Amino acid sequence: MKNFLKVVSVVCAVSILIASLSFAPAVHADAAAPVTICIDAGHGGTNMGAQYNGRNEKDMTVVVANAMYSYLSNFEGINVVMTRTADAELSLQQRCDIAHAAGAQFIFCIHFNAIGDHSRYGCENWVSAFGDNCSKGLTFGNIETNALAQMGIVNRGVKTRLNSARNADYYGIIKHCDEYGIPSVIIEHCYVDNPIDYQFCATSDQLMKLGVVDATSVAQYYGLKSTKLGIDYSGYKKTIITPANGVQYPDYTAPDACSIAKASVDASHNSAVINVGAYDKQSRILYYAYSTDGGLTYSQKLVWSGTNANYVVPITVKLDGKQNCPVQFIVWNNFDEYTVSNMITVN
Repeated sequence: MKNFLKVVSVVCAVSILIASLSFAPAVHADAAAPVTICIDAGHGGTNMGAQYNGRNEKDMTVVVANAMYSYLSNFEGINVVMTRTADAELSLQQRCDIAHAAGAQFIFCIHFNAIGDHSRYGCENWVSAFGDNCSKGLTFGNIETNALAQMGIVNRGVKTRLNSARNADYYGIIKHCDEYGIPSVIIEHCYVDNPIDYQFCATSDQLMKLGVVDATSVAQYYGLKSTKLGIDYSGYKKTIITPANGVQYPDYTAPDACSIAKASVDASHNSAVINVGAYDKQSRILYYAYSTDGGLTYSQKLVWSGTNANYVVPITVKLDGKQNCPVQFIVWNNFDEYTVSNMITVN
């Protein structure tokens, strides 16, 4: 049984405000030189985060973070520090200060997404765009997003975002952690305001499952093992991802191509098969939507099933009883840039 000790040294090393808060004890492993990580439950206090259907992101992130902490406590070779375990308000700098004071070698920031029109769904990770911290973020993020995708959550990718001058990371917690030399990742598990994703985060049990996925991804990344659980990831082969020339630039451009052509019409089923060609040489096509009224309205965003290598995909379109139907498509890449196709008439 591992000992659970209070993170006294962390609290003493940061500001008086932080010291007044209640933190979780660190999970202490039995290994001689364990890795130390920090779990950061996003938002808190007056910072509610995403809000939808009576739920607040600040509360959801604590459930996930605590479950992640609890599951990691079963593994040897790791110490875990928490920025918060209950409702408390912390600045981004204070969160990084806690990680730095504890000697954390990685900080995992727990979050959920939302968008005004409720049209997006899927998971994504945000990491530093620069150097070794970028490489570590991309490498972990690849494990994490693939694990979430195995649950059925659409994988929106591991991405970077830069400020308007494009010379520094956009997200404050990533930037502050970079100043300390600590790799970081913002784990956006899914969109709480979209019904496709809501099924993965609607209950505490589902949130705790996400925490276990996060913890498992950490254990795989570090090659940990748990005698208690009978799990051994020491032979886990992770793919090391490095940015070209030391910088991973985001994709600011729309998909390179989107064109459509009629393949066939099934009048008995009031539908048509449309061949859709879409391509993005810098990232990948993520969603598509179609219109049968000349672009006035569109279907919900649907998951693109093609690849960049074989990008012509036959898609069945419901014609809704319309004659001489004007059909048009939009495709989005995983940076949410979009391209509109040509328009064809289906009759």
